[in-house]
Amino acid sequence: MTVTPEWKQYTVRCDISEEELNATVNLRFITFYSGDTNGEPLYFDDISFIKSEQGGETDEPDDDPDKLNYTMSDKSNLIAPYGDFESYKTGDKIWGQDNSILKLSADSSVAHSGNNSLLVTGRKTKYDTAVLNVTDILKAKGSGKYYLSFYAKTKSGTTGICPTLRCYYGSRENYKDYYLPGHYLVTADTSWKQLGVEPNQTGYYFSQDDKTTGSFIEVNTSGLSSAEIIFYGNLEEEDGFADYYLDDIKFWKYYDGQAGNKPIEKPSVRIEPKYKYNNKLNLLDPYGNFENVASGSILWNGTVMEDASAAHGGTKYLKISGRDPKKTPFDFCVYVTDIINANGAGKYYYSCWLKTAEKGKETTLQPYLYFHETGTIYEMPPIHVTDKWQQFGVSYGDIENYINNAGGGLPLTSGVAEFRFYNSKNEEEFPAYLVDDMAFWRYTDEQLKYPNNSALPGTGDTAPIVPISVVFCLAVLSSACMVLKLRRKV
Repeated sequence: MTVTPEWKQYTVRCDISEEELNATVNLRFITFYSGDTNGEPLYFDDISFIKSEQGGETDEPDDDPDKLNYTMSDKSNLIAPYGDFESYKTGDKIWGQDNSILKLSADSSVAHSGNNSLLVTGRKTKYDTAVLNVTDILKAKGSGKYYLSFYAKTKSGTTGICPTLRCYYGSRENYKDYYLPGHYLVTADTSWKQLGVEPNQTGYYFSQDDKTTGSFIEVNTSGLSSAEIIFYGNLEEEDGFADYYLDDIKFWKYYDGQAGNKPIEKPSVRIEPKYKYNNKLNLLDPYGNFENVASGSILWNGTVMEDASAAHGGTKYLKISGRDPKKTPFDFCVYVTDIINANGAGKYYYSCWLKTAEKGKETTLQPYLYFHETGTIYEMPPIHVTDKWQQFGVSYGDIENYINNAGGGLPLTSGVAEFRFYNSKNEEEFPAYLVDDMAFWRYTDEQLKYPNNSALPGTGDTAPIVPISVVFCLAVLSSACMVLKLRRKV
């Protein structure tokens, strides 16, 4: 939580298990100063500590198989007849949940098909949402590739929905979350739209990203005790959490004939980089200039495009589009854990060329290198992107301008490290932008061949904008549901 001189309400929420209640439970507020507060006091007021009576993450999954009698006779929809809500009547417990925010909408004028739909209302946080128990299905069908399709619309405004398949293994604390590719988060509006996947999208199943191997891990039911689909909302929505409807939901496991008997394979457009480190001046090779990547491929959360007239160098570049900070605070993201661990701790640098996709558009980005394990952010100054190609980062000759130069460079990590461009919070629109000639490297004596402030070879002749690296340390503190107001002394 970032505290400012103005009063602001914060809500912190997590589960407390029965086992944890057998020990001493303390509520603590731990402060981490970013270097500009000089130890100034914090003011607390109107603190409340409550147990949530609504559904979502604090609800135990319903383990009673009699409440939802899945027949599983329709291999294209294993949750039938509960996905279209036609079998329910007013007053029924929806999906077997004692959940006050789930209501049957017996109004054909707002149903996608038939007469009924599900109304999700009275939402306070992203956890106040629809939860569907699928324990019996996963236990019966076993490990493998599972898919989801659904229709959604809001009463008014928009809301984000991130379907998550959560599998528990013995206890509430031991679980795994499986997502549709890209941590699929979509925006619902006042018109019905189909979300999730189509049957022919055989590669878009619930999975986990294995950052070690770059592969996708299918749902594992070995040791499974319970499972549920959670239609999470956004972490935070400026205009509140809108009421929304769900209808015609389908959940299935891959079956023969699902896509015309096509073989199951990962989406061909989603690239899993395999770096070779042959070029010490660019550890991202052969991906950094995108020339060796097929047009239309998804790489680093962008789409590889081919147009020599639009590229900075060569014929290809990366396009970052569909930016929406309500979905995610960043778009462009390069996984660099393996690069750092393979090449050792030390001085690392980056350089790239950026421009907006549309003439006259501008945008501001915040480069971060984030270490998940320690919550450490290596922050670089914001960069302002215009409709003209411009180099950002450093040149080979800028030996001392490495990332985290105040701390001696980057350490090794057993967790995840990512280089990201965060979206600015102060912009009214977020135009698409282009990336080309991306480089990331560790110090090498080969840099000494290039004079200070010279551009990277083959990428242009203008000096880049040089960052000054600083570091912030973050921590995640688990507590029970807590509401408080904070401000910093002016």
